[in-house]
Amino acid sequence: MEANDIQAIVELGRRVVPSPGDVFLSWDAMPGVLFCMIENPDLFALVVDNDGAIEGAVVAGITAYPWDDSVLVCMVALLWSGVPGHGKMLMGEVSRWAKSMGATLWLAGSRTDRASHLYSAMGMKPIETNYLGRL
Repeated sequence: MEANDIQAIVELGRRVVPSPGDVFLSWDAMPGVLFCMIENPDLFALVVDNDGAIEGAVVAGITAYPWDDSVLVCMVALLWSGVPGHGKMLMGEVSRWAKSMGATLWLAGSRTDRASHLYSAMGMKPIETNYLGRL
């Protein structure tokens, strides 16, 4: 993933993410957020590029588990896929990277049934409901 991919990644997100509602980060702000993610050397960022067309993107990071800081968790910050199978492939790459970094757990959110099914197929279990609101 490179800075020149940002606009194509935003357009992919607009196609695959359900209506964000009034509490989601503005699409206008997304290029800046993606730039910060791409420039962070502690994050894993990857795109599926098909002759210049971005068909999938993932960003993940490693953090200590909140209830046991000896356990490392791979947190998926963004997973967008416009082509069936690309999400699974991207998550496979994240898995390899996360294991190489010492992570032993996943943490990922889902706004779509496709992502929920993918995460379940990878052995993840839903653990709670998250809430988001404006301050």
